[in-house]
Amino acid sequence: MIDDPEFVPFIGTAFLGLAMIALFYLPRPSEERGFLLPVATASFLIKVALVPAYYYAIIWWGGDGFAYKDSYNYHLDGMEVSSEFQNGFTYTSRAWKAVDPGYPLLTGFIYWLVGPNTLVIRVLNCMISSFTLLYVYRVARHFYSNDNAGEVRIARIAALLVAFLPYSITFTLNQRKEAIVALLSTFVFLHAAKTIRLDRSWPLSAICIFVALIGFFYFRSGFVLPFLGILFICYIATTQSLIRSAVLAVPMVLLLFGVEFLVSDATTISLEQSTARLQAKIEGSADLAEVGGLVRFARMTSLFEIYKLPLATFLVAIMPYPPYFSGDLPPIIQSWANLLNLIFFPHMIRGAWAVLSEPDRQKKLPLLIFPLVFLILIGAAHVGVVRYRETIFPILLILAAIGIHRGSHFLLNAVVYGGLILLGMIAYYARFA
Repeated sequence: MIDDPEFVPFIGTAFLGLAMIALFYLPRPSEERGFLLPVATASFLIKVALVPAYYYAIIWWGGDGFAYKDSYNYHLDGMEVSSEFQNGFTYTSRAWKAVDPGYPLLTGFIYWLVGPNTLVIRVLNCMISSFTLLYVYRVARHFYSNDNAGEVRIARIAALLVAFLPYSITFTLNQRKEAIVALLSTFVFLHAAKTIRLDRSWPLSAICIFVALIGFFYFRSGFVLPFLGILFICYIATTQSLIRSAVLAVPMVLLLFGVEFLVSDATTISLEQSTARLQAKIEGSADLAEVGGLVRFARMTSLFEIYKLPLATFLVAIMPYPPYFSGDLPPIIQSWANLLNLIFFPHMIRGAWAVLSEPDRQKKLPLLIFPLVFLILIGAAHVGVVRYRETIFPILLILAAIGIHRGSHFLLNAVVYGGLILLGMIAYYARFA
């Protein structure tokens, strides 16, 4: 039985969050501050108001207030780590032995300060997601850097989508690490884009990438090597001279292999451990392919079923779809919130095509490479585990913002919406027939 969280720490943390958002945005240039500060504040207040409502709605539904099993485990781990902070470190908590110990350790530290209060850690997620808006805005401005109103509009639309889409809100209300991972991911992508172009501040950006990847190691270590590989691919794709790109890529390749050979085989970042985890995911996928809905047809049961990858990648981009009518409340809410994402799905496709068709498309290719590679990786190993998509969700919304700015296309809308409706009918028939 989980004790009801106290509201005084929750309210205090909400005011602290408001103050931190103000301190974060006030030093920014006037263009960013004037638009992002009110947007981030409004988004934060909406999410904070929904935190207790969401928590008690799950209890009313028949749960314990935690959306998923890992959310509950984070809460328990946090209480154990909090006890160690208070009474001395014995390193007996499960958090110290976790593959990605960052979030349970952070939870334990917060619980040590304010007591075991799940509402407080969720408010911090809301605050962190408000910080992400700055880097979403800057990524869009980096690739569309002209000062005309149209280019600024792309960045503003992207920030508004990330701030207020129901799906963006839902994954910050849970006691999970997705909000932190999305912030780290967008931050890394921004500085990677600057480093690739060799901007004047690229040495500082390279340092920022290194520091953020250390954070990734503790929050989602399985994504460290894919990030390094994606950065390498983006660099090659956007470099004008093949010879120059090959010469400059040598240090990166040597560094990557150096990390692979120097770290212990027991470390999650090692090549051996990464390969073993991928094989385990595929083996688990093979078991799940024997049951479940239509997703089972997209699950790879071995590396020889690589032909399933396009379908799996597409499903990762649209799931959870179609919405659920029964089951636990959190997946039902998430599936219905995802419907509004799909309204912008043709705009995302149009945005991707706009990137490919523009004169300076080579410089903008990272906007496509980064999310596409991650969707492929998730589709290969984790199709059905939608929460990994949150890593690249802000970048996908930047593509949607580009599409919105370019204007709708009736034929594309008709094909996409018609296909989604048909797929939904087939899925519902398979579920309920």
